[in-house]
Amino acid sequence: MGCGRTRPVVVDPEPALTTGVSAWTFVHQRTGTVEQSYELLESLGRGAFAEVRKAVFKPTNDFRAIKIIHKIGLAVEGFDPKHQLRELKVLKELDHPNILRVYELIEDPQRYFLVMEYCQGGDLFSRLLGVKQFTEVQAGRIMYQLLSAVTYCHQRFVIHRDLKPENLLLESKGADLTLKVADFGSSAFLDPKKKLNGIHGSAYYVAPEVLEESYNEKCDLWSCGIIMYILMTGKAPYGGKNEREILSAVTAGELDLSGLGRLALDARDLITQCLVRNPRVRISATGALAHPFIVRCKAAEPESGAVLGTVMDQLRAFHCASKLKDAVHTFIATQIITQAEMSELRTAFQAIDKNGDGQISREELLEKYQSRMAPGTAEQDVRQIMSKVDTNNSGFLDYSEFLHASLDQAKHLSQKNLRAAFALFDTDGNGKISCEELKTMMMEGKGEKGWKEVVREVDQNGDGEIDLREFEQLVMERI
Repeated sequence: MGCGRTRPVVVDPEPALTTGVSAWTFVHQRTGTVEQSYELLESLGRGAFAEVRKAVFKPTNDFRAIKIIHKIGLAVEGFDPKHQLRELKVLKELDHPNILRVYELIEDPQRYFLVMEYCQGGDLFSRLLGVKQFTEVQAGRIMYQLLSAVTYCHQRFVIHRDLKPENLLLESKGADLTLKVADFGSSAFLDPKKKLNGIHGSAYYVAPEVLEESYNEKCDLWSCGIIMYILMTGKAPYGGKNEREILSAVTAGELDLSGLGRLALDARDLITQCLVRNPRVRISATGALAHPFIVRCKAAEPESGAVLGTVMDQLRAFHCASKLKDAVHTFIATQIITQAEMSELRTAFQAIDKNGDGQISREELLEKYQSRMAPGTAEQDVRQIMSKVDTNNSGFLDYSEFLHASLDQAKHLSQKNLRAAFALFDTDGNGKISCEELKTMMMEGKGEKGWKEVVREVDQNGDGEIDLREFEQLVMERI
């Protein structure tokens, strides 16, 4: 049930204060046919001008989800000033374990194909229909992940504007409830000095100030409060029978919070702080993430000591390879490893990320190492890890940087994985990586001469390009 729009949203400003993501976070963009790399399977969902299909990524036989967007249906606000898709532009700025990862954008004359990770657990709304309501522990785990992702977005001045259970995907069908925030088609970059206008969102979850068309990032916290209320009580806080009645209740502030009485005091307090009508007084994402209810629920989760210990050893042993090798390793770490392996690394990342903001600070890393070794040794190791792993010099370890450095590279550099990585760089599919293709994928301003030198170092037969054998030899040499 989407809200009607009274007028187009203003053009969103560029993200003036974002920290940027890992240097080797790939979102490949190309023109051509989607069938070149993917086998399209059944439909996962359909809208007026878009459809999501399950697909097989042919080089690895892994599943992907592909959002097919028909160009004719895109509103003006679906593009940024450079005519890129708004959703892709936003997602390229985000690198978080609970935000749906985008792999590439393929374009043909009529459509865009946005290739994303596939979540076999479906959406949270469908799961909720089956269980009616979640336990306190389950709800706490879901809300921690959601608030971690929202905090990360807001720190980068990204507002989702359409948070609802249908846009929260579950990685698997199991009981672990690993969450992925999806569908950033209504999202926007926020200028902290201005308010946004334009009505976006869905009736049950839209904040009152959005209907008044003057709002900021706090609208996402209202949505979080509604989601948490539904998760813990099994019902919505509005009694309307249709969208018009619900929106009228939102405007009038007619919340039915009678279900709060049987909840724990800290859970009740977090919900009410999210549903404060005045956004100036409403709790922030950072404040909600640090709320006693979230802290209590996170502390109740067991820590996987064995996996964490292995990851910390891998971080200490990490060494900088060539830029090309680093890029290949990151591609494998972020796009090819199995869901089970990714789950273990994500658990370790979140165990170190003490405040849950989606990035690891030097202080958080030091605290973990000091719990396992002498303070002086820990200080030295952390200094070296930050200097080698923080490739974008943000002062933090981003998620992709962490995955790259903590993955057992020797274990994952199989021929299948290397062929998939080679195919990513070989954008025209001719079996060779040219200087121009390398420059496009690496996204660095070396200049033509610099990239020719990179190719020359690898190019053994002197043809000015890198073939698969040369590529494999480079990556496997001195792992």
